[in-house]
Amino acid sequence: MIEENRIVKIASLITAEVIKQILPVIVEMENKPSISFQEALKRTDISNNNHSV
Repeated sequence: MIEENRIVKIASLITAEVIKQILPVIVEMENKPSISFQEALKRTDISNNNHSV
């Protein structure tokens, strides 16, 4: 039971981190619908945000 709670907690942290990383890209795509996902990714430059969980 404790192990399951730990796994759920880790999964929640990972999910939150992924959302935090990808949200600026989604916002950029919403602001400029004509650009591709790759272009939005370049513009927000999340690849340089190396966060540790």
